[in-house]
Amino acid sequence: MSSGWLDRIHSFLRPGSPSEVGWVPLSAVAELAWLLRDTLSRNVLIACDSASTLDDLYRDLLALAPESAPSALYYPAWDVLPNSGFTPQPEITGDRLNVLQR
Repeated sequence: MSSGWLDRIHSFLRPGSPSEVGWVPLSAVAELAWLLRDTLSRNVLIACDSASTLDDLYRDLLALAPESAPSALYYPAWDVLPNSGFTPQPEITGDRLNVLQR
């Protein structure tokens, strides 16, 4: 790892442990995700607190993606509550399965 701010981020992000970065703008989270992916040569998982936050972050990830970056994957939330007796929309189920296959 290089010195400076990247070392501070690396010490904050413990391998195998979840880390929260809710105190920065979503565009900064997107940029940080791409930087971490390139620097650490690992995939980065980002969980959001709402569907609208996920949509906004996904747009930022697409807009800030380096040319050589793989595509960002979008794992949509269910559109029904568990045990509600309703079936999720087939499109959402298909989208979730496609992400898990990769």
